[in-house]
Amino acid sequence: MKSHRLALPFSVLGLSWLGLAALVLGTASRFPDKVATHFNAGGIPNGWMTRSQHVTGMLVMGIGLSLFIVGVFLLMRIAKGELINLPNREYWLAPERKAETLDDLLSRGVWLACMMVAFDAALHLLILRANTQVPVLLSNTHMGWLTGVLLTGIVIWLLGFLLHFFRKS
Repeated sequence: MKSHRLALPFSVLGLSWLGLAALVLGTASRFPDKVATHFNAGGIPNGWMTRSQHVTGMLVMGIGLSLFIVGVFLLMRIAKGELINLPNREYWLAPERKAETLDDLLSRGVWLACMMVAFDAALHLLILRANTQVPVLLSNTHMGWLTGVLLTGIVIWLLGFLLHFFRKS
């Protein structure tokens, strides 16, 4: 693993995990004992958890999902590219480029994981906002924006991935 290429994304991921933990644990006391955590299309709650279940769930989702994403990209690296199906595969996995390609893929995976942690943090804040209103109501506008930003980020990530690997050089 080339530390210079992977140091920044892994550092950002580690800091994002710490930030998420600080956010979730630091705001936990602002939630009611019974937290509305699931909402219908109108933003009206239809599922609840205890405060501790919500805190645990947000941390597991934010950290666990990002760990899973990184794990998938690490598995590709451990398999030395055998599990990878990408454009111009022979070119990118040629012996002289393989190490750099595996570094690039892992870096991209870590950035995707960072995006998921950011989404989880923002979702936590939306749920907090919903639970501090009377009556409890999740803003469809805010949820729509959050979902749109996530989907846009994923599309940009995917386009960057494809544009990079469709070219040769």
